[in-house]
Amino acid sequence: MKKSLLAPALLTSLLISGNAVSAVITQIAAPGALTLSNNFETSKNNADVTFNSTAVIMTAAQATSNVTPSGDKGLVDSVGNAPLVGTLSSATTSVGLWFGNDDFNLDFNAVLEIFDGATLLGSVSVLSNANDYADQFIGLSSDVAFDSFHIYYQRPNAAGLSVYIDDLYLASTSVPEPATLTLLGLGLAGIGFSRKKKTA
Repeated sequence: MKKSLLAPALLTSLLISGNAVSAVITQIAAPGALTLSNNFETSKNNADVTFNSTAVIMTAAQATSNVTPSGDKGLVDSVGNAPLVGTLSSATTSVGLWFGNDDFNLDFNAVLEIFDGATLLGSVSVLSNANDYADQFIGLSSDVAFDSFHIYYQRPNAAGLSVYIDDLYLASTSVPEPATLTLLGLGLAGIGFSRKKKTA
């Protein structure tokens, strides 16, 4: 390899391999500085997040003994062991939400996972308090941006309970997706190569 091509190739390699670094996950116990994205009072999808087709809006009276953090509706997914999946329109670094529908005195964890494409970056869990209210918050922040998240109830401990969420929160600003960062790196490397060639 020519010496003049070595630096751009090395930079590109570092940028691409940087996407595989394990994320540092910090659990979040309350919305705090996060921004409310959707309270599910009128629509399950918005400009920030699209949910899987099996998720539907349901009243709190039907799923959580009529107790939610706001309003009288939330989002539920009743499909067996499958997670409730949110796909983000822009990559972000934090997500949080309230969950419920945890009656029958079952001991189980609600699990929140984040993904970059198909790569699992990390997860957090919260033990259900089994009071059937949507009164528990589960959230996390990551030092690596993610583009989707899954929430599910630990099986078989949760038996057949449907996943119910409300008041989705996200980081206040989105971040460039890894592919965008790679393209930016390639562009900068190309500029450096071009300048070096002109001065030679």
